[in-house]
Amino acid sequence: MENPLHNLKNEAAKLAMTPAEKSAMKARIFGAPSPQAAPKQSPYFIFSFQFVQARVLAPAMVLLVVFVGASTAGAAQGSLPGDFLYPIKVSINETVEIALATTPVAKAEVSAKLAERRVEEAETLAAQGELTAETGHALAANFEVHAENAKTLAAEVEAEDPAAATELRTNLESSLSAHSAILATLGGGTQANQDGAGAVAAKIASRTIASALPANAPAALMRSAKVAEPAEVTTMMAMSVTVATDTATDTDATVSLENDMIEEVPGSPEEEQRAAKLEMRAADALAAARVRFDAGKEKIDPTAITAVSGEFVGINRLMEQGSTTLAEGRYAEASDLFAEALRKSIKLDVLLKAQSKIDRNIITPVLEQSLIVDTVIEADLPR
Repeated sequence: MENPLHNLKNEAAKLAMTPAEKSAMKARIFGAPSPQAAPKQSPYFIFSFQFVQARVLAPAMVLLVVFVGASTAGAAQGSLPGDFLYPIKVSINETVEIALATTPVAKAEVSAKLAERRVEEAETLAAQGELTAETGHALAANFEVHAENAKTLAAEVEAEDPAAATELRTNLESSLSAHSAILATLGGGTQANQDGAGAVAAKIASRTIASALPANAPAALMRSAKVAEPAEVTTMMAMSVTVATDTATDTDATVSLENDMIEEVPGSPEEEQRAAKLEMRAADALAAARVRFDAGKEKIDPTAITAVSGEFVGINRLMEQGSTTLAEGRYAEASDLFAEALRKSIKLDVLLKAQSKIDRNIITPVLEQSLIVDTVIEADLPR
């Protein structure tokens, strides 16, 4: 007896997309507009990327993954640009992830995750010295598409759940700030490697630097953040990380978080609830970073272990101060402290995750760089 599944696989192997459909898939992967107008539809349109993109029948993609093979899809998840399975990862696996996100919050989270994934791929290639300018620009374009989607979706969530929208933005901004410093550390080697890292770093910088700088930052620094070229991004990225992470007592450092919330009366139940929620979220993020640190400690350089331990001490201090002020009824101050602890925890977790994939020590230079730049910026700020 013939195996129906075997026959189906044989027939599927004969399917082919039209040139326009291939162009559309390539454009979707690399974030560029398709150069061709859509001609006559292929008779296999239901298997085409346009059909998937429209998500008329999202479950069809789940079935496609089954027919392609769960093992193949799983193997593709760890692939990098240039690998044979990378197109499956981007055009099938990630399309399924997007299709299965049914709520606005879930959609925003997926978009943010995919934006961060492109940056992580750039970091891995840069660490290997294999990030070319072409690949860097392609990853940067795809990152921009997903980051913009996440921003748009967070704005839609804002109307119904301001707290959730704020958390979405805070998580993404904190994560990207950490990736900025990581890329600045990895962006050496060949000129091609530098150009590739610079392309991705420039896109991150355009989204993080200006928003991370405090409102009273020098005008020249604000201008340079908006017009920085890729070659200048290395220094500017570190500045964005430092200003965002090392100003726990500066209310301007948390301006984006404050502005995204519903106006609250000091001492109100809403303000208390917000502080309590931030405390819980910060505690979860801190615990996640601690678990990652403990799991990978054996592979981390001793100097990096010391530096990370110091970061944990600082975050724990913020949490203790937040708990004290919360108990005293100073809810706004408690919120600021918990928000800063949340940002620091997310960034530390991102740094530890990147370190687990990279052979050389990146933790120490990233944290030292942040400390040095922080001293320079604070010296330039008006008192």
